[in-house]
Amino acid sequence: MTTIIEKLHDLFRCARSLNEALWDSGIDSTHMSLRQLADHVTKLCGVVVEFKQVDVETDHIFGHIEVYDDGKRAIVYVVKNISERFKHAVIAKELCQLLLDKAEDWQPDGKDTLQKLVVPIVEIDAQENIAVRSEQLAERLSWELLYPIELRRKDIAEGQSHEQIAGRVRLPVQIVGILLSASYMSWCQRWWDAIWVEREAEKAAAAE
Repeated sequence: MTTIIEKLHDLFRCARSLNEALWDSGIDSTHMSLRQLADHVTKLCGVVVEFKQVDVETDHIFGHIEVYDDGKRAIVYVVKNISERFKHAVIAKELCQLLLDKAEDWQPDGKDTLQKLVVPIVEIDAQENIAVRSEQLAERLSWELLYPIELRRKDIAEGQSHEQIAGRVRLPVQIVGILLSASYMSWCQRWWDAIWVEREAEKAAAAE
């Protein structure tokens, strides 16, 4: 079973590759539509993605993804009566699961995963909680995509309010607050530093 450290490494490598690929395609991830992201996922993974809104009342789980036809087709379900910013965050996170997950991460019992997501503390490296870990990692991948760390550094330096930033990056104020917190920024920076060292080593090896 892949450890959480290995999965986090995969997460930041995926974020780097995805942001570079979007940039090479002329797409600014902070302004792209979710359809553009879905089309990019289709290009990378070969999965045709459909969005469906569901009319339910919930205060915990706002969306989920189901995969069909041996991974060739996926449907992202999102709660209808939430704000557009929350829909943007939820759908992006579900799409990121397709980019990040491996076979071991998928859970055939979706109801069990949804139930565990509302439990305050679970051991994410335990075999029975792999699908929960997948949800959490996909969320963080989507954050690094929708609001990259370079832009976060700039906004912190300029002292913009969370409300202003949330409107610009189309994310809920609560998520923006998490992303700009000193603890989260420090944690991300350590991982991006490691990815940068790795990338420079790859470039040096390729030049030999």
